[in-house]
Amino acid sequence: MLWHEAFLSDAVEFIAMCFIRILFIFVTVWWVLVGLWTAEMPNLKVRKEQRVCLKFLVKQGKHPCECLQQLREVYGGDCLSKTQVHYWCKQFQGDDMTASTDDKPHPGWPRSKGTAENIAKVQKLISQSH
Repeated sequence: MLWHEAFLSDAVEFIAMCFIRILFIFVTVWWVLVGLWTAEMPNLKVRKEQRVCLKFLVKQGKHPCECLQQLREVYGGDCLSKTQVHYWCKQFQGDDMTASTDDKPHPGWPRSKGTAENIAKVQKLISQSH
């Protein structure tokens, strides 16, 4: 391999890496500013409402299949899955009225949102990279 071929190969690799970094920054800014990240996340408020409804239905003595059917009638496509309904029904069964309807945090969930402070941080990072 000649020296100019090696130089050309390194230059192409450098340009590709720069392109990937710019693309990553662009996508990150897009997610923060437009809010696509939170749009793809499940609607946690609706899920919490469903867990509260499940707790009520379980305390009435309803079977998990009946609970699922009622949730599907009300929430349609935003309904909890069959597995989730059975899990939460099991949590709420028994005499323990203090069972929480709160979901435990998951390590993969984002810990921040598209706040003005976060948007300013992203814009600062972008301006520093130019």
